[in-house]
This record gives sequence, structure tokens and C-alpha cells, in this order.
Amino acid sequence: MTNMARGTVAIALLYAARRFYRNWGTTEEECRMQIPGDRLISQPADVTTEGIWIDAPPSAVWPWLVQMGQDRGGFYACQAVENAAGLACHNATRIHPEWQHLAAGDTVRITPENWAGRRDRFVLSVVEVLDQQTIVLRTPDGSKWDAVCTFHLAPHRQDQCRLLVRTRIKLAYPGAIAVTELAGAPRAMAVRHILRGIKQRAETAYEAERSSAAADSSRAL
Repeated sequence: MTNMARGTVAIALLYAARRFYRNWGTTEEECRMQIPGDRLISQPADVTTEGIWIDAPPSAVWPWLVQMGQDRGGFYACQAVENAAGLACHNATRIHPEWQHLAAGDTVRITPENWAGRRDRFVLSVVEVLDQQTIVLRTPDGSKWDAVCTFHLAPHRQDQCRLLVRTRIKLAYPGAIAVTELAGAPRAMAVRHILRGIKQRAETAYEAERSSAAADSSRAL
């Protein structure tokens, strides 16, 4: 097989994989809709939107979002895989009151402080927080990628909501698109695990709260 043929096959496989992992769990309308954080990068080179239904209201999901971070509640993904990569994550299984404050100017740490010998390289800045609705994160100044990651909650009926995660990337140097594409699949899988982890925790806690309230009501009768 010639180099050109190998390149063609590689591009075809990458394209097929891209169609599979991009915009997982979302509709075309959700991918097109404007959400907070979009205005920060007006002409992104890459945009993805992932989503999941959660059988709990935004108020039950929000505390899990607020306490995310390597040095806080973790990211609710596969802890064994995270720690195999040296991330030293401890994914919370309950709401921690001490981690329930998040405001613009704060940071969300992705990795330990000196992970891979790079001090404070993998940290996201909090740009905007809309209570029980949206958290907008951005890569710090000087990064090779200018990226914005937005967690957005949309209520549906009384006890259900949609959780969307949108990533918009503006490339800082030529050729970075290849790296971005190669990193796309593992990034998408990580986000998928995060969404499922949040869903499981929020639904379990909300159901326990409802059962407790129903029991208290029955005893009061």
C-alpha cells in the first residue's frame, strides 16, 4: 500500500470515527442553539455538543456540577482509569457543602498541580456562573488551544432536565487541527462518562430525597 493510500484510509477511518463520537446524545436543534459561553469564541475551528436526560430537576443536578474538580469532587467518570493516568481523582458520592461555592475568577483543576511536570497547565478558569443553569469554563491565557467548555442545564417538566456540555475550540497555531481531531474521540468518551456519572448520582440522590419526604408525610398522617 502506498503512502497516499495509507493516508486516504487513515482519513476515512478518522472521518467515520468522528461521525460516531461527535455530538453524542444531542439533537441537531440542540447543537445549533445558542447557550452562554458561545460568544467567547466567535469563529471556532471545532464545536461539539454532548447531552443526557436526567430524571431530576436542575436543582438536584446543580450541586454535583459546582463541586467538580480534581481537588474537589472529581469528575464522576471511571476513577480507576483516571488514577491510572496519575490524576489522583476521588469522585464524590455525596454533596459536599464546603465545595458548593463557585464564581467567576475561580479555577477548576483537571490534573494534580505538577502532573506530567507541568505546573498549573491543566486548569480551567471559571468565566461565568448562572445559578442552577450554566457554568462556563475556559483554558487559561497562553494555552495552545483557546477552548471554552460550557455545562448547561435546561429544565423539562417538573422533575426532569437536559444536561448539555458544549466545547468550542479556536486553534492558536497551524496544524493543531490534526491534534484536535486525534484527541476528539478520547475527549468525547471522557465527557460521556462524566455525563453518565452526574446522571446516576443526581437521580439516586433525588429519588432518596423524594422517598424520605414521602415517608415523613405518611408518618404525619
